[in-house]
Amino acid sequence: MTIRPIAFTGAMVSALLDGRKTQTRRVLASLRGLGKITEFGPSDTNGYDWHCRDREMRFHDLRDADMRERLPYAVGDLLYVRECWRTMANWDDQSPSDLMASNALWPGHEVAPLPRRYDADGFETGVIREENYPFEMGRLRAAMHMPKRLSRITLKVTDVRVERVQEIGDADIEAEGAAAWLKSGGKVWRGPEPSPVKPSRLVFRSLWDSINAHRAPWDSNPWVWVVGFEK
Repeated sequence: MTIRPIAFTGAMVSALLDGRKTQTRRVLASLRGLGKITEFGPSDTNGYDWHCRDREMRFHDLRDADMRERLPYAVGDLLYVRECWRTMANWDDQSPSDLMASNALWPGHEVAPLPRRYDADGFETGVIREENYPFEMGRLRAAMHMPKRLSRITLKVTDVRVERVQEIGDADIEAEGAAAWLKSGGKVWRGPEPSPVKPSRLVFRSLWDSINAHRAPWDSNPWVWVVGFEK
């Protein structure tokens, strides 16, 4: 069993906490042992399932089992969730590694868990509030910079597969937590004219592009690896 990090936006963290998110889709941009890939799809080579080309223009044909072993996560892996967070304002100039190296609060206090606030829901922990020591929250810190020890959510991978993003179905859209994103203020793309596409599909398309439009927009129908999990 491997323990790996995974980052989520605030709306998706809220959906995780509420039990409304049990899947995530990530762009299939690299494979372990091959690095970044520029081409991916079914193989027409006898006995192989997948074909890809790496950044050095080398071609690779992989059986499905081999390809799955090269994905970032595998069934049974534990994922510690990284999310946006804050700590004390007077520590704004310190990096996470500096903070974790020494987190004594003030003279006379014992060393305690690093005080922090999780941005998704405002939950605070490790905070000492005393009249003589006013507590002021500092700058917002990116999810990717959250140390493992500060993570409050752990997920267990139950399923991993590869597909194109537009293959998503209604049940998977619900499992992605798209409704939570919409509730948090996400804006739905409507297009130049009314679309016959199901509203739920438009919501997920908008959610996907809000995160991935700069490198793998919905219209390009990129290959993704789909991860199912439970808390």
